[in-house]
Amino acid sequence: MYIQEEKKRGRYLAWILLLLIILAALGVYAIVERPELVGQEVPAEPAETAEGHVEEGDDLFEAGKIDEAMAEYERAAALDPENAIAHARWGRMLTLRRRYSEAVAKTGRAVELDPEDPEVQALHAMALDWNGQYDDAVSAALRAIELDPDYAEGHAYLAEAYADKDRWNEALESAEAAVRLDGSSWVTHLNLGYVHEKMGNYTDAVAEYAEAALLQPNLGCLYVRLARTYRVLGRYELAIAQLELAQNVDPHNPEVYDALGQVYLDQGEFERAADRFRKALEEDDQYAMAYGHLGIAYFRLMRWEDAIPSFRKAIEYGSAAPEYYYALGWSYINLSEDCERAVPCFEMALELDIWAQPAWDGLDYCEE
Repeated sequence: MYIQEEKKRGRYLAWILLLLIILAALGVYAIVERPELVGQEVPAEPAETAEGHVEEGDDLFEAGKIDEAMAEYERAAALDPENAIAHARWGRMLTLRRRYSEAVAKTGRAVELDPEDPEVQALHAMALDWNGQYDDAVSAALRAIELDPDYAEGHAYLAEAYADKDRWNEALESAEAAVRLDGSSWVTHLNLGYVHEKMGNYTDAVAEYAEAALLQPNLGCLYVRLARTYRVLGRYELAIAQLELAQNVDPHNPEVYDALGQVYLDQGEFERAADRFRKALEEDDQYAMAYGHLGIAYFRLMRWEDAIPSFRKAIEYGSAAPEYYYALGWSYINLSEDCERAVPCFEMALELDIWAQPAWDGLDYCEE
């Protein structure tokens, strides 16, 4: 009997201990997860701020995550529509993604909000230049330098705009001044490289682009610039190596695949080139240059029926390359002797470039 009572008391104590453990666990949960149930003040969530999203965007951009950075700047501008820096840096991301008209609108809005900020003016100059508005780009960059004569990136974007206007001496002077002011900026080396490239100084361009890539190794467009210059020098293996690096850091950038396709075009590997151009268009189905290059690949393969829609798409999405017009004209002729459609193409090519000999040849052919 005594032994049975001891066993019963032991079972009761075990159940009581288990109940106490359960109650203690519930108490800890309430204090940590549901403080309002025990009368404690709920910790406030960190306030979401535009400045916080701008900082996050900056970190993402530094890591080469352009699309993610763009989303953060966009969120910052939504939280604070008067934040000029958010709009300006959002515009820079749009520029890097070739959405030029949108970029000009965003950086233009930034200028409206804070016309006295040199960074805002400089990024507006970048967007304007990449959109082909070279005179306006010069004006914006000059304004950035006027606001801060020591602002290196203002000088860099001025150099880029001068180079696009073929004002070589001023471009080189501005680019070299930018590097002197801040040799640790990838932007200053990038645009000094661009000036050298435009001037035909390809070896110097390679050196500057390589320096820019060392300073910002996570930005795919820098490797694309290097590859483009190596391609001009005929150093195709080095060009391909740079594009592989670009693909690693920015795998959804259609510019990378388009540039790789151009290397294969140069080497006469037309099917391989066409495959890369199609990949570029999978990433961006409105990429005019990739459509044009795909048309050239099909033209070289004598696939006229495929070349025609590719050239037409390139023109539809804004390309003004004369070679696409005269190649389109010759595609009509080669496919079906259709001079009625070919002649306007040749005429448009000559409006763009009076020295486009294939267009003159096409007109002569159709006049016979």
